[in-house]
Amino acid sequence: MTTDELALVQLRVLNAVADFCRQHDIRFYLWAGTLLGAVRHEGFIPWDDDVDLAMPRPDYERFCALFPQSSTDAYHVVHLGNHASYSLAYAKVAAAGTRIGWNSRNAVNIGVNVDVFPLDGWPTAALRRRLHFAILRLLHALLSARSANSYTNFSKLQRVVLRGLLPVLNRVSTRTLTQRISKIASAPPYERAAEVGVTSFRYLERIDRSAYGRPRDVTFEGMTLPGPESASQVLTNLYGNYMRLPPEDQRVSNRHSDAAYWT
Repeated sequence: MTTDELALVQLRVLNAVADFCRQHDIRFYLWAGTLLGAVRHEGFIPWDDDVDLAMPRPDYERFCALFPQSSTDAYHVVHLGNHASYSLAYAKVAAAGTRIGWNSRNAVNIGVNVDVFPLDGWPTAALRRRLHFAILRLLHALLSARSANSYTNFSKLQRVVLRGLLPVLNRVSTRTLTQRISKIASAPPYERAAEVGVTSFRYLERIDRSAYGRPRDVTFEGMTLPGPESASQVLTNLYGNYMRLPPEDQRVSNRHSDAAYWT
């Protein structure tokens, strides 16, 4: 599958998700690199290769329960609750008739997809918030180590620590770690939280809930889709000066997959 074909399939999946959410009154936002692409490029970041959405946890749970589950459907959702081999703490909506090759030990045989991340609350009390952060950061570090094909991207100190932890890590599955991350991340009730963020992913985002607020339309590859109420606040929190282009030698794909195929 060419790069253009991959993007076209992702846009079709995105459109199907957007239509479904509108029909079922499910809140969602463009998120991360997709939101950045919409604001800075009105579409894909030229060197990016995925689509990211975020949903408040209550909407995320409804979406996962209501969206088609079967791979015989044109589009179907895969998440921890419906796929025994899946080991990510967020969902993917995949297109039938396609396959991707993942560059991870977490590989699951699904089609070209869009990522759907849950937005969770943060504890209000300062001590509980610090503990929440520390536990999630540790679990994400262990998950990264457990999932990596190699440790070349880790620092020398991290590699030393990981070697010591390998006997323990090898007894814990990635699915067990992600289930624990999901349980802890979703514990603070979203609707009562003053601060929220995607914490089931390693960014451990934390921002005032009003930054997401009422969705505001943004343009992405000619489609009108919901972004956060303050996209600028969300993007600054994630990336700093998000309108500044990275140096040319850093404008490379994150390679979320090795290849995509028609089947």
